[in-house]
Amino acid sequence: MKKLHPRIWIAAAVAIVLVLSSIAACTMSKQPLGPELEITPPTTASVSPTAQETAEPAQATAEPAQATAEPAQSPGICGQQGSVIVLLLGESLPEEQPVRGASAIRLVKVDYDARRVRVLALPPYLWVPTPALAEAGSDANALTLVYWDTLPLGTGSERARMAQAPNVFAQTLADNFALVPDHYVTTDQGTFVDAIDALGGLPIDLPTDVDGAPSGFGYFQAGPQVMNGQAVLDYVRIYPAAGDTSPIEWARLERQRQVIYALGAQLTRPQTIVRLPSLISQFYQDVVTDLSLNDAYALACVLQAPDVSFEDLALAPDMVTVGADEMLAPKMEPVSYTHLTLP
Repeated sequence: MKKLHPRIWIAAAVAIVLVLSSIAACTMSKQPLGPELEITPPTTASVSPTAQETAEPAQATAEPAQATAEPAQSPGICGQQGSVIVLLLGESLPEEQPVRGASAIRLVKVDYDARRVRVLALPPYLWVPTPALAEAGSDANALTLVYWDTLPLGTGSERARMAQAPNVFAQTLADNFALVPDHYVTTDQGTFVDAIDALGGLPIDLPTDVDGAPSGFGYFQAGPQVMNGQAVLDYVRIYPAAGDTSPIEWARLERQRQVIYALGAQLTRPQTIVRLPSLISQFYQDVVTDLSLNDAYALACVLQAPDVSFEDLALAPDMVTVGADEMLAPKMEPVSYTHLTLP
């Protein structure tokens, strides 16, 4: 697994917008804010021998640790113990071409006991088996289209369908990678644009010039600047930029990371914090999640804690084979990707 630079990442961009909704509430609540995930965990038979072999020693060494830990259990952080995995999905605009139902895909593991947060970025065009989409007649698809193809299967309002699609997406991750999210957060690009504008734009220092002409998104000069919401969205949607080498998805993931770092810094500035109550009431309805207010409050607390370590993780380009139209195929059976584990 390739390690990227630590600290502010996608969770600060998407989760904080949701997370801070708890501040607007008069009381904390354990009630989920949306339909909860219902995932069938992968069986041991579906996990590769490599995965089982790496898991057994950990289980064997865990028993003595539990025996000695009972008298003095770790206090954890922010009043929480154990760990939680949150699936973050950024929904693309319907007119975006090529179609990318889930334009940004991240899994965030918060370990309250170890005071550690790890974020795994998954490329939207990773091709995987999709037994969870049998109803749609699909036996394999790109991750981004798993979300897109699930939306029409849902019922009710657009918001209701946005709450149902993450369940199929999460089941696909469980089926392929034995990664089982506990919760989800989904937002769309229109909300992202409006939120940036409401913040007064995004101060960002681009490391290099980026020519987005091949994608129809203009030219972005290097150096410090303030981008409005549409400019930020165009920057992260560039696919490809002039000079991007195959597999081009990694260049796009890097541009996403640059924006997330900048947005994280913006959200922690005092002048932004004082405006959060009004921002929360403005955008809360555009974010769909099954987190409770208590869950959200705990995540907000972790993001602001000074002694928490952060790490960004991603697949390395040599873990995939690049096919037609830059579609990415795992070089082995997907469930053998034991390096996707969020330890």
